[in-house]
Amino acid sequence: MMNRKVTMAILLVIILLVAIFAYYYETQRVNSYDFKLTLSSNYGEIVQGANIQVPLNVSENSNLTVTLSAKSNSSDLQYSFQPSSDKSNFTSILRVSSSNSTPTNYYQVSIAATNGKVTHIASYIIGVLNAKVLVEARIDFPHSNSPFDIHATKMTFLDTSTRTYSTMDSSNSYSLTLENQHSYNATLYYYWEESTSGFIGSIGSYDFGTFTIYSPVGNSSKQIHTFTLPWDI
Repeated sequence: MMNRKVTMAILLVIILLVAIFAYYYETQRVNSYDFKLTLSSNYGEIVQGANIQVPLNVSENSNLTVTLSAKSNSSDLQYSFQPSSDKSNFTSILRVSSSNSTPTNYYQVSIAATNGKVTHIASYIIGVLNAKVLVEARIDFPHSNSPFDIHATKMTFLDTSTRTYSTMDSSNSYSLTLENQHSYNATLYYYWEESTSGFIGSIGSYDFGTFTIYSPVGNSSKQIHTFTLPWDI
């Protein structure tokens, strides 16, 4: 009876040792194929019709080819990698492109890297903004005891990126559509008029400096920007 118990104990020890060895061997085998997938960032924003480039790094020592792919919950987004596959340690650029009709929203991009033995998944969140923003520019004229009134003739908005002008004529309030995430230099053109006689005084312009249009993800409301003229214009 004792010999049987000893035999069973020895068998159990042998089975346990075999299991430990098999686990260790499998772990070492998998680790020899393993690699790291690292993104330079996990969030970015683009306007409709634009694209963003996201660097990512693959670190591995097995000399197996790692292939990259991406997908998301939006068919309006397109993806490409440069390169889309390579061996050992390499950097790839993920390019995410949106269409002009991509709804403004947050989208999760799932990035997969596989060498046929091991697969890693990384997530990237992209926010798509409206490409254009309706802006109301209001002019705040100074009030004083001066007998002269100020009259606006036009207001120009110079896009500092594209160097193109948007112009609105003769008003104290201007509604126009400007590019999201662009900066503009605003200039008002005006003349002075004597309030009782109607005499036209000096003609001039005033540079309000630069302001930036930013409408966040999901926001399609009109923006109001107030430009105040100084007293000593």
